[in-house]
Amino acid sequence: MTGWTKHTLNIWNKIRSSYRLPKNLSPLTNIGLIKTFLPNVLDNGFKKWTEYNLTYQYQLIKDGNIKTFEKLKVEFDLPNIDFLKYLQLRSFLMSHKDWEKILHSNPIEQFLVKQVVNEDKKIIVLVTHYILNKDGKQRPR
Repeated sequence: MTGWTKHTLNIWNKIRSSYRLPKNLSPLTNIGLIKTFLPNVLDNGFKKWTEYNLTYQYQLIKDGNIKTFEKLKVEFDLPNIDFLKYLQLRSFLMSHKDWEKILHSNPIEQFLVKQVVNEDKKIIVLVTHYILNKDGKQRPR
């Protein structure tokens, strides 16, 4: 692991700890990469959702509720055959211990979601730089 990667992970762990972010699931968790979700391990179908631009958990949520399959079909053009996958994922998420934290994300998660939506990588670099300097540590070279 490179020095830059180690510092980035160290910073992320500090952010996660400071804001009490969940370790396993968050609004920015990639749907196709949830390791604790067994259907995801057994079937690559959830990874294919990225082809429909449905990648992150925050995209499943609207006004504190999980979107209906019909809404997701309209928004992301999901095929009808994925209805079972939707039911599996909805059941998993709604029964997960961190589900309420995902539904009601805190300000740092909301900020990060906005950066992903806007693809604003400059802001993430600035936040990383600020945290490094605040802690009194040198930036990696």
